Amino acid sequence: MSYRIKGILFFFTLCFSVSSAMAKPILWHGVPVKPDEQLLSGQLNIKIEKGNVKGEINDLSATSRLDDNKHFTLTFKPKSAKKLSASDGAFRGYITNENELRGHWIRYGMRKRASYPYATPVRFSKNGNQYSGAVEPLKDELSLFFITEPKSEDRYKIKIFVPENNVGRFYRKTELVLADEKAIWWSVLNDEDEEFSRGPYDEELGFFHLQLPDWGGDVRFDKRIDDSQELLAAKRHQPYQIPAKKDDGWPVGHADKFNIDSAVLEGFADKLRSEPAESALEAQTEAFLVARNGVLIFEQYFRGYDPDVPHDLRSASKSLTGILPGLVEQAGLVDKNDKLLETGIYETLKFKTDDAKKQQITLEHALSMSTGLDCDDNQQDSPGNEDTMQYQQEELDWFRYILRLDAVHQPGTHLAYCSGGINLAGPVLTAKTELGVPVLIEELFAQPLGIKKYHINLLPDGQQAYSGGGLQLLARDFLKMGQLMLNKGRWGDKQLLAPAYVENVLTPRGEMFGDQYGLGWWLRTYQVDGHDYHVFYAGGNGGQQIMAVPELDLVAVSLGSAYGTRGTFKMRDDWFPNIILSKAIKTYKGP
Repeated sequence: MSYRIKGILFFFTLCFSVSSAMAKPILWHGVPVKPDEQLLSGQLNIKIEKGNVKGEINDLSATSRLDDNKHFTLTFKPKSAKKLSASDGAFRGYITNENELRGHWIRYGMRKRASYPYATPVRFSKNGNQYSGAVEPLKDELSLFFITEPKSEDRYKIKIFVPENNVGRFYRKTELVLADEKAIWWSVLNDEDEEFSRGPYDEELGFFHLQLPDWGGDVRFDKRIDDSQELLAAKRHQPYQIPAKKDDGWPVGHADKFNIDSAVLEGFADKLRSEPAESALEAQTEAFLVARNGVLIFEQYFRGYDPDVPHDLRSASKSLTGILPGLVEQAGLVDKNDKLLETGIYETLKFKTDDAKKQQITLEHALSMSTGLDCDDNQQDSPGNEDTMQYQQEELDWFRYILRLDAVHQPGTHLAYCSGGINLAGPVLTAKTELGVPVLIEELFAQPLGIKKYHINLLPDGQQAYSGGGLQLLARDFLKMGQLMLNKGRWGDKQLLAPAYVENVLTPRGEMFGDQYGLGWWLRTYQVDGHDYHVFYAGGNGGQQIMAVPELDLVAVSLGSAYGTRGTFKMRDDWFPNIILSKAIKTYKGP
């Protein structure tokens, strides 16, 4: 079990502890007995001849044809299957002007929330007219935890949580009976018992089973025990080291040579390693990286996080959505006289409305959270609340769902945090370029920045990307996004964004939660040791953050798993200003 999971477990031990003298809460980790063994992956072979396309993966094959734009889709599923599931998949590919094959593998059947599909790039090699590439889709992995608190001799109150779906989202008033070698899960809503599931219980070995169809059927729950040796190993001091040189475009160097105190960074890493995982105020940090003057000078990972596995960025993904129109403009995919940010959303998406306010909503309003629609993620009773939109089943086209909301403010006059609103940027860009968002991200962002691994979450139908959050990147690639903005749109020798567009993105449109908001990016000013540092940042639930300080040519990234807790903001509100800005920079006097 990873240190990350242990941190979450111990955190919840404290959060849900009982004040009585009864036994401490018990934590159980549930894992399907038969995990996603049928996940379709492996080598994908594609042969293209005279416009005909044939693909093979494992024992499945599919055929298609190139369209006028040299795009195609191959769908792999058994002939007997009536609908796509986790054991099926599709490849959406295209031939570039350089005659390269690129595209994304579509992973169906995810159990996360509403069974979202994900798109993952496939990297091909070519031999004649045949292409071969490895399909490595996002694994269908969720962490199901129970916390049991004794209510009577063999009956327990139970709390349920799934970290990947935001901590505490799945809380229900339920109870668990562990007796007579049986485990029975009850609902006690309305003072009436209703059995959810049952299975065998082994008290001596510390596990029980429940039948949970939504979690793969038979799920085994094991009692978690503190492995002190493993935890101690994770907290051992590690001396400062120059980050590893990799083939990803990052030059590396020693922090001291860039006037950043390596001793302070080393001590900060020790602090992150020794975070009390059981504290609700901690950040559950999994990665922290720093670059200065375009050089990577610090890189550390924590809690067993694998740096070669893309991390969920949550709402920090919105910052990429904010710069995507600028990437489109700079690439010449729209007419140079087309003022893309002024694009009318309702007219472009051909969504009819007689509401004068709705007719005035532009792409810029969507990116700046100022559409005026009845949408606020921080109000549970808001019709446009992201959770409400994603959990409802009446309208699975989330674009239409948002567009049907009432207009309660004049566009551009009121900011409200609305993930569904910024998501409208995707279909607008697709309508203007005739290219899907995954293709735009691959061609305009991933390829120029040397990003090879990532996952894009899609709408329930698997056809279009969700631009409101959930993109997954490696930490070093997440840092590139901040460096790109810090460089005013330049990466290496490529000018990917016009400097004027970067300036526009970072121009405040209004205030939310005490900070200013531009186009998908946040802005704030730190007062540190009598000096004002103007910072722009990207932020996502759980502690996913880019912090950039233009005057210092400094950018830092953190990744974490403090989903739904105050620890989400620990890096932004405390450590970055009080350690990185105040100590790592101010105290360095040279070797």
